Amino acid sequence: MLQECVAVFQKILEEQGGGEQKILDEYVPASGTYLLVTRDGTIRFQEEIELKKKKEGLILERGLHFALFCFMDYHSRLISMNKPMDSKKVIHSDNYLSFWIKKDSLVSGKLSPEIIDRYYDTLLDPIGKKYGKSQEAVRIYQEFEEKNGAVDQEELERCRRWIKEHIFSLDCVDFSKKGYLKIFFEADEETYIREDQRYLLPNIYNNNDYNVEINGEILGIPDNNLGMNAKKPFLSIKTRKYPAPYLLNEKQVIQQKQFFDYLTNQAAIGRLNIYIDTDKNKIYSYTSKETCKEKIDSGYFLRLNKGKETEISYQDNLSGYRQEMKYPFYFRNFMDAKYTRHPEYAEWFKRIDSRMEFKDCINDVVFLNYLNGNLWRKEEEVSALNEEMRCDILFARATIRNWSMIRSGEDLDRRLKTVLEKVTLRALKRSVLANQPERTSWQLNFLWSCKEYFRKKEENGMEESGYELVEKFKKKVLTEESPHIEKGNDEEYYFTVGQFVGYLISLNKAKNRPQSLVNPFLNATNDKVLKCRIGQIYKKYNYTISHDSKRAKKLLGMVMSYTPTGAFNMEKFLWGYAESNVMYTKKEETE
Repeated sequence: MLQECVAVFQKILEEQGGGEQKILDEYVPASGTYLLVTRDGTIRFQEEIELKKKKEGLILERGLHFALFCFMDYHSRLISMNKPMDSKKVIHSDNYLSFWIKKDSLVSGKLSPEIIDRYYDTLLDPIGKKYGKSQEAVRIYQEFEEKNGAVDQEELERCRRWIKEHIFSLDCVDFSKKGYLKIFFEADEETYIREDQRYLLPNIYNNNDYNVEINGEILGIPDNNLGMNAKKPFLSIKTRKYPAPYLLNEKQVIQQKQFFDYLTNQAAIGRLNIYIDTDKNKIYSYTSKETCKEKIDSGYFLRLNKGKETEISYQDNLSGYRQEMKYPFYFRNFMDAKYTRHPEYAEWFKRIDSRMEFKDCINDVVFLNYLNGNLWRKEEEVSALNEEMRCDILFARATIRNWSMIRSGEDLDRRLKTVLEKVTLRALKRSVLANQPERTSWQLNFLWSCKEYFRKKEENGMEESGYELVEKFKKKVLTEESPHIEKGNDEEYYFTVGQFVGYLISLNKAKNRPQSLVNPFLNATNDKVLKCRIGQIYKKYNYTISHDSKRAKKLLGMVMSYTPTGAFNMEKFLWGYAESNVMYTKKEETE
């Protein structure tokens, strides 16, 4: 998978003339103060580069000489902080033409003349000061030196002197601002590239101890998202002659590094979702709030995680990816509810054609805006309004993100249908217990809209049956002498049960009447248990019911005279419980 992604990236580089221009075009240097020192020791350019978080996203503020600083910065960076040229990790650059420190290191006194000298001494004699313990690193460095020559000692000493004379008295730098102080010395591009390579080649492999030579070519373990050492013996494949998971030659490992450099730039500005089209040789990057509108028949999806290093935290295949839904989703107001306290709820009653928009609808309606922020977090980092919602997020998020961002197909549609039905019902239960009638009706409308969508129908059948059920029920209770529920109509039965239970609970005279009073009915395992609990609560509160209450008698008769054939329909029960109760409805409202 990774090699195919790297191959696509290399083809893109070739289309742009080869080299590293695409990386530099999208390069994101660290925030801080950047200085360019001329050969005569004067500061030629000074710029403040800062990555700011704004409403529209992460914005990189840049100056007139941004491109120049990007080039020098890219060719002066460490592979990782585990491979520094300064053993104390105070100086973060990799060659004598650059000098990087965090401003705090200077303010706190962490940087000292001794550390500066050790840095330049290591650059002057890397074999003696750094690579001596690794024969493989020594061999690689010596081969490089034979081809490109030794370090220019005169230039190195010139840079050393300037740093020691000026670094502790740079009045032009604002040290009250956090970030880096990066000093670069004037030199041509070839020199910067050469000195960067001088550091890069002995360090580009994860661990030179695993390098092997085959037919005169060095193969080793890449350093990206892989770290083999004595502390991670489980990564070694003991049954093979070479225990490394895979080996790359010098050309391949540099190409993979370039690809991860590109990914690092994307992650730095919040573009963590990467879509790679292996047919068209295209790469698209997006933030978590953006949508990939491209059609991808074959490729890969990568989810990045930006920590100490950029890592691919999730990967999946793309096959026939389309953001457009096969059938539009109609979010209907089946109950014709009026949202006076939450008018924003009504904004979702519309046609939805995009998978990402449907995901946002689920996030808003079912998870009350707790889903999107938790889609990619580690399990222990997931947080929500309560533990029940947190469990639902963990249960549903993989299916929702796969369906909305990565894959499509009938199997995934069926899985999404099952997941949504379960989590929406549980969300309904929480809304009922929290005494949120508008949210309850909103979620009911969503549940019914989902059922209509997954039946792949566009007619208003569900809407009509919803109205019919309510109107038929009210007409029975308010007008008929001896109403009953027709055989096989379990939906009307559980709606009636919800109405009757809601009425009985309303008779509780306690000052604080918790919604948990409905829990015994929600937890009923079968109809026999349900009717038993209805009888118990009826005995408890029937002293407040008038003997002449025809409606109460009708509801009791409708409930006790019917035996359902199916399982407990929580959806219809909650609907009946949350709907305005027929016991308190004026007769003229139905006329």
